[in-house]
Amino acid sequence: MTSNDEPITGGIPDDAVEDEPQDTASDNLKEKQLPTPEQKHSWGVENFKNGAAFWLLTGCLGAILILGIVDRCFGDASTLKTVVETLKVVATTSLGFLFGRNSK
Repeated sequence: MTSNDEPITGGIPDDAVEDEPQDTASDNLKEKQLPTPEQKHSWGVENFKNGAAFWLLTGCLGAILILGIVDRCFGDASTLKTVVETLKVVATTSLGFLFGRNSK
């Protein structure tokens, strides 16, 4: 009992007859908040980084393929081998960036 000698009802009014369902539409809107401008910006930066790494990887693999065909057709060229090795390093680095950034 309280100090006023009233029964504790847990906030339920005395004239309540049955349960009424809560307004779930407004509850869902409260849970689903729109992203802030800062979140949108950070997502845009991440998308740009991932896209740039993907295109760098695609370019390197394409260049390796083309230089491999040129090397095969026109004989042994040590300069082409050096360029291909450099492109392999860049491609491997961009692969590491792509998969390392997305593995959170």
